[in-house]
Amino acid sequence: MIDESVERSAAPRTAKEEQAYPPWKERALRGLALWGDPLGRQIEHIGHGVYSVPSCSGQGVTYEVDLKVFTDEPESCNCPDRERPCKHLIAATIHRAKARMAARREQAERTAARASSTSLAPLVATL
Repeated sequence: MIDESVERSAAPRTAKEEQAYPPWKERALRGLALWGDPLGRQIEHIGHGVYSVPSCSGQGVTYEVDLKVFTDEPESCNCPDRERPCKHLIAATIHRAKARMAARREQAERTAARASSTSLAPLVATL
Protein backbone atom coordinates (compact mmCIF):
# COMPACT_ATOMS: atom_id res chain seq x y z
CA MET A 1 0.00 0.00 0.00
CA ILE A 2 1.31 3.43 -0.93
CA ASP A 3 2.20 5.90 1.80
CA GLU A 4 -0.63 8.42 1.64
CA SER A 5 1.58 11.15 3.13
CA VAL A 6 2.62 11.85 -0.46
CA GLU A 7 -1.00 12.69 -1.37
CA ARG A 8 -2.07 16.23 -2.17
CA SER A 9 -2.86 18.66 0.57
CA ALA A 10 -6.43 20.00 0.54
CA ALA A 11 -5.28 23.40 1.80
CA PRO A 12 -4.93 26.12 -0.85
CA ARG A 13 -1.39 27.12 -1.68
CA THR A 14 0.22 30.48 -2.00
CA ALA A 15 1.78 31.45 -5.33
CA LYS A 16 5.22 31.00 -3.76
CA GLU A 17 4.36 27.49 -2.56
CA GLU A 18 2.89 26.64 -5.97
CA GLN A 19 6.07 27.76 -7.71
CA ALA A 20 8.32 25.87 -5.29
CA TYR A 21 6.27 22.69 -5.35
CA PRO A 22 3.95 22.53 -8.38
CA PRO A 23 1.29 19.78 -8.63
CA TRP A 24 3.24 17.79 -11.23
CA LYS A 25 5.98 17.24 -8.63
CA GLU A 26 3.46 15.63 -6.29
CA ARG A 27 2.29 13.32 -9.08
CA ALA A 28 5.90 12.49 -9.93
CA LEU A 29 6.60 11.63 -6.29
CA ARG A 30 3.47 9.47 -6.12
CA GLY A 31 4.51 7.69 -9.34
CA LEU A 32 7.98 7.08 -7.94
CA ALA A 33 6.46 5.82 -4.68
CA LEU A 34 4.18 3.45 -6.64
CA TRP A 35 7.10 2.11 -8.67
CA GLY A 36 9.20 1.58 -5.51
CA ASP A 37 6.35 0.02 -3.53
CA PRO A 38 5.80 -3.76 -3.56
CA LEU A 39 2.82 -2.99 -5.81
CA GLY A 40 5.32 -1.64 -8.35
CA ARG A 41 6.68 -5.14 -8.81
CA GLN A 42 3.29 -6.01 -10.30
CA ILE A 43 3.76 -3.61 -13.22
CA GLU A 44 3.54 -5.81 -16.27
CA HIS A 45 4.55 -5.17 -19.87
CA ILE A 46 1.59 -6.35 -21.96
CA GLY A 47 2.34 -5.00 -25.43
CA HIS A 48 4.25 -2.45 -27.50
CA GLY A 49 4.68 0.30 -24.90
CA VAL A 50 1.56 -0.86 -23.02
CA TYR A 51 1.73 -1.71 -19.33
CA SER A 52 -0.65 -2.98 -16.68
CA VAL A 53 -0.11 -0.87 -13.54
CA PRO A 54 -1.74 -1.70 -10.20
CA SER A 55 -3.93 0.75 -8.35
CA CYS A 56 -2.47 2.17 -5.16
CA SER A 57 -5.51 0.85 -3.29
CA GLY A 58 -4.01 -2.63 -3.48
CA GLN A 59 -7.43 -4.14 -4.14
CA GLY A 60 -6.55 -5.93 -7.37
CA VAL A 61 -7.51 -3.02 -9.62
CA THR A 62 -5.12 -2.34 -12.50
CA TYR A 63 -4.94 0.40 -15.08
CA GLU A 64 -3.73 0.14 -18.65
CA VAL A 65 -1.00 2.62 -19.48
CA ASP A 66 0.01 3.19 -23.10
CA LEU A 67 3.30 5.06 -23.36
CA LYS A 68 2.76 5.51 -27.13
CA VAL A 69 6.45 4.81 -27.71
CA PHE A 70 6.00 4.34 -31.46
CA THR A 71 3.72 7.32 -32.18
CA ASP A 72 3.58 11.06 -31.69
CA GLU A 73 0.36 10.74 -29.69
CA PRO A 74 0.33 11.63 -25.99
CA GLU A 75 0.58 8.84 -23.44
CA SER A 76 -2.66 7.53 -21.95
CA CYS A 77 -3.93 5.80 -18.83
CA ASN A 78 -7.46 4.61 -18.14
CA CYS A 79 -7.38 5.62 -14.45
CA PRO A 80 -9.96 8.14 -13.19
CA ASP A 81 -7.29 10.79 -12.48
CA ARG A 82 -7.74 13.52 -15.09
CA GLU A 83 -4.42 15.24 -14.40
CA ARG A 84 -1.59 14.11 -16.61
CA PRO A 85 0.85 12.67 -16.20
CA CYS A 86 -0.81 10.52 -13.55
CA LYS A 87 1.18 8.41 -11.11
CA HIS A 88 0.49 5.28 -13.19
CA LEU A 89 2.07 6.87 -16.29
CA ILE A 90 5.09 7.89 -14.25
CA ALA A 91 5.46 4.45 -12.64
CA ALA A 92 5.20 2.72 -16.06
CA THR A 93 7.76 5.13 -17.53
CA ILE A 94 10.21 4.40 -14.69
CA HIS A 95 9.57 0.66 -15.08
CA ARG A 96 10.26 0.84 -18.83
CA ALA A 97 13.42 2.92 -18.37
CA LYS A 98 14.80 0.57 -15.71
CA ALA A 99 14.03 -2.51 -17.84
CA ARG A 100 15.72 -0.97 -20.88
CA MET A 101 18.74 0.02 -18.79
CA ALA A 102 19.05 -3.53 -17.39
CA ALA A 103 18.77 -5.03 -20.90
CA ARG A 104 21.48 -2.69 -22.21
CA ARG A 105 23.75 -3.50 -19.27
CA GLU A 106 23.23 -7.22 -19.82
CA GLN A 107 23.98 -6.86 -23.54
CA ALA A 108 27.15 -4.89 -22.78
CA GLU A 109 28.31 -7.57 -20.34
CA ARG A 110 27.69 -10.34 -22.89
CA THR A 111 29.55 -8.37 -25.56
CA ALA A 112 32.49 -7.68 -23.23
CA ALA A 113 32.69 -11.33 -22.17
CA ARG A 114 32.59 -12.49 -25.78
CA ALA A 115 35.23 -9.94 -26.80
CA SER A 116 37.61 -10.83 -23.98
CA SER A 117 37.35 -14.57 -24.60
CA THR A 118 37.83 -14.07 -28.32
CA SER A 119 40.81 -11.75 -28.02
CA LEU A 120 42.64 -14.00 -25.53
CA ALA A 121 42.32 -17.16 -27.60
CA PRO A 122 45.36 -16.45 -29.87
CA LEU A 123 47.51 -15.64 -26.83
CA VAL A 124 46.52 -18.82 -25.01
CA ALA A 125 47.22 -20.90 -28.11
CA THR A 126 50.83 -19.68 -28.21
CA LEU A 127 51.58 -20.76 -24.65
